Amino acid sequence: MASYPSDGADWEGVSVLVRALAPWLRAEARTRRRSWVVLGLLVAVLGGTVFTAAAGARRTDTALRRFVASTNTEGVIISPAFPGLAQLPGVRAINVLVGEPLFRVLPDGQVDSRFAAPIAGANDRLFYQELRPLVREGRLPQPSRADEAFASVEAANEEHLHVGSQLTLRDMSGIINPKNLYLPSHLAPDVGTSVELKIVGIGIDYTDIAAASARSQGGAGAFGTITLTPAYIAAHGGPAAALYRGGLLEVREGTDLGRLRDEINAIAAQHPVPPGGSNYDISSLDVQLASTQRAIRPDVVAPWLFAVLLGLATLLVLGQALARQAWTAAVQFPTLRALGVTRRQFVLATTAPAVVVALVGGMIAATIAVMASPLTPIGPARLAEPDLGVAVNFAILGIGVALFSTVLPAQVALAAWLATTPSHTGIARATRTSRISRAVAGAGLPVPAITGLRLALEPGRGAAAVPLRSTLAGAVLAIAALIVAVTFNGNLSRLSNTPARYGWSWDLAVDGGYVPLPSAPVGAALRGVPGVASWAGGNYGSVILANQLIPATGLDELHGSVFPSLLAGRPPRNPQEIVLGTSTLRSAGAHVGGTVTVQTGNRPRQLRVTGRVILPDFERGGFAATDLGVGAVVTSQVVHPTGIPPGVTYNFFLVRYSPGANPNTVRRHIEVALEPACAHGTCNYFADRRPSEVNAYGKVAWTPLLLAGILGALAIVALAHALVSSIRRRRLDLAILKTLGFTRPQLFMAVAWQATTLVLIALAVGLPIGAICGRWVWSVFANQLGVAPESIFPAVALGVTVPVALVAGNLVASLAGWAASRVQPFRILRAE
Repeated sequence: MASYPSDGADWEGVSVLVRALAPWLRAEARTRRRSWVVLGLLVAVLGGTVFTAAAGARRTDTALRRFVASTNTEGVIISPAFPGLAQLPGVRAINVLVGEPLFRVLPDGQVDSRFAAPIAGANDRLFYQELRPLVREGRLPQPSRADEAFASVEAANEEHLHVGSQLTLRDMSGIINPKNLYLPSHLAPDVGTSVELKIVGIGIDYTDIAAASARSQGGAGAFGTITLTPAYIAAHGGPAAALYRGGLLEVREGTDLGRLRDEINAIAAQHPVPPGGSNYDISSLDVQLASTQRAIRPDVVAPWLFAVLLGLATLLVLGQALARQAWTAAVQFPTLRALGVTRRQFVLATTAPAVVVALVGGMIAATIAVMASPLTPIGPARLAEPDLGVAVNFAILGIGVALFSTVLPAQVALAAWLATTPSHTGIARATRTSRISRAVAGAGLPVPAITGLRLALEPGRGAAAVPLRSTLAGAVLAIAALIVAVTFNGNLSRLSNTPARYGWSWDLAVDGGYVPLPSAPVGAALRGVPGVASWAGGNYGSVILANQLIPATGLDELHGSVFPSLLAGRPPRNPQEIVLGTSTLRSAGAHVGGTVTVQTGNRPRQLRVTGRVILPDFERGGFAATDLGVGAVVTSQVVHPTGIPPGVTYNFFLVRYSPGANPNTVRRHIEVALEPACAHGTCNYFADRRPSEVNAYGKVAWTPLLLAGILGALAIVALAHALVSSIRRRRLDLAILKTLGFTRPQLFMAVAWQATTLVLIALAVGLPIGAICGRWVWSVFANQLGVAPESIFPAVALGVTVPVALVAGNLVASLAGWAASRVQPFRILRAE
């Protein structure tokens, strides 16, 4: 094989290089300046979209953490706030939070039950230094003004409030029973006292973000909050006269939460305790905020996926477009070589325009991302953003510009280097034909079929050479990524639509709210309902694990087997056993069969981990809920910190129906049977309570489908690029074929065989790679969520992809075949 002389003196003779390349570069600039401008604009627009999505995802991801830092949202929420908590050694201070019996009464006397009771801090520390809201409009109310109030954005939108609005409420002190909080549905005009409040500010607190997150996932969310001043509380009897009295505990750094819980239990024991349950709820704000962050995570993952895949598509498609120019320019390399231009010098000269296009386009893309930054964060995280407006993420923009400025020119440099090899410039002997095309030629296929196979499998040489490997690699990558996206979407849909896969392995939950349900009457009632197979009783609670307050559920299987879906092991059978969610198990450094130190009552105890569980939403009154891989399940006795014997009352019951029973009929019978036990009127019935993460990811389930569409379009573009490049580069071959008697239908058939061959190769390689990678991606994602990692095989998607890809390929081939049929042999042969 012929070879080039040594390039040892590549960097010498600069004057020779300039004299040889300057005219050629000027000619290239005149010929290609429009295409360079178009490609630069594409880099700017597509890159700007990629940078905006990536920077927006990062801003969305960090919004809640920056909100917490700017508003000092931390500590432990307890309800009620018992006297004496402030004197505990681990408590730096307690900020008493009260709820006033103020409600909105409609003109017809109906009480608006949607309106949440306004809250206030008993001193000017809460809501002014701790849990300080973000002020969007106006200001915080003066602590000494009893007539001023602050509205959350949620409440302002619901009630059409603005700064300066007058809000008229009814003080129903003495009318509402603080023990059960029952609200009368209708009031006479003279009942209660009218209260006028002036809204002086509107803003965001952490409950608004959680409510917005729940609403965005299809939940009811919450009304929002109206915050009063300490002066109002003092003027209306102080905290003792309030409807609700909770508190924010400021815990000293390094405090042992287990010991603190013991001390709180000792104080709680001095107050009335409901039969079978605890008389207080406690939750760490860290746990609640972590739950909100998990609900925000899909709004982070979706734009990141979009940015990564669109970025790869942009680099691949635009890189091939720039590389094709290098292949075209390489035809002139033998002439330039004769003038003294070395191969390395030619590669540098060919790559220089791509560097300029990528760098200028990347800088414009970064500018576009900065201008679009006020559109982010997205979703509930937008409420948490402390500083809405223009934001510049130098790290992401810098990395993005660097990638575009290196990857695009690198593809051009590689193409130019390969295009200047002896085999491509015509110096070497003719390349060998493909083994497949030789085998097919001996099988007696028509000449157009053999020709199409050779066009697809043989890159050619000289001016007719095409970048076959890179084109096939792009098509394979696009099809593999398409299958990954479809596989992920199928598994995500199955998780969202199969309750047992997110832990809900029963048919109905009966929740007593804040009033415990008596076990014996409920059990007797359920036993008499046809179609009821089994039930369990449960209580809400929490445990301390690794000095973290973890949401927990106490669950007793009372009749038959009812338990959340297990990934490994078995349910706990006694107070010395526990099952944990995947994330909690991982953070505790434990394993099934091992032990963990858990603080629940008056002392720490060693509990054996008997299983790994998927947890649905077990939550009460806004306190931290279990969520897929976060939380624990123990027997009911464990979550009774006051030591009351279990089995007397439960907060909720889980009911499983008999196979084949009509769900609607059984539910109606259960509601009738439980009327005596639910005489207080607060029983709620749930056929499904999805964890926040399932709801959140269900909200962005469109993302994999959108990405699949983008990747499908990328595959078509890659194929069209291959066919058009082949026809343009092989015009001489086509002209010779037409001279030898090829008709227009035969040219169409040859191009169709070429397209079909390329599609089949891409499918044969891309489909198995995509299926394997899709199962692996889902397995990683599922383990991170804490659900079953088993993946469904996308047989339908694979079955649809093959014919659709073949049809799309041949549609593109029809256009390419039309272009091939327009080749005029006499013009091409005369030019040669």
